[in-house]
Amino acid sequence: MRGQRVVQEDSFLDAEVGRVRQQLSEQEDKLRNYKQGAAQALPERLAANLKQLETLQQEIHAKTDQMTELQARKSALTEEIKTLESQGVLEPEPATKTTAEINIEQMQLKLNELRTKYTPEHPEIRVNSLKFYVCATVL
Repeated sequence: MRGQRVVQEDSFLDAEVGRVRQQLSEQEDKLRNYKQGAAQALPERLAANLKQLETLQQEIHAKTDQMTELQARKSALTEEIKTLESQGVLEPEPATKTTAEINIEQMQLKLNELRTKYTPEHPEIRVNSLKFYVCATVL
């Protein structure tokens, strides 16, 4: 009877050890997965994170300074251009052309090109001259 009881207890303890080992393994896996997923937030990464933060802040400051300098340079150049234009040294920037104006210029170029190849009575010349005339009068 006593031997049977010892065997039962031994079996029970073996089963419990196996179960506890399994639980321990699962908990270790969970801990490992957590550390991998939240590695940047762990206390042991604090110094590295602070150093990285400081480096990024320095980069932001340098870029901000660079942008400020470039904006000041742009303003100075714009003022210089305006001054030169007002003195007549530079011609003012031409106005932006509309799509219709661009189309008319292209038609004029095409018509001039055709005139170098064909006589004024050629159908291509007549058709393109008419198109050019209509577009030019509408504008």
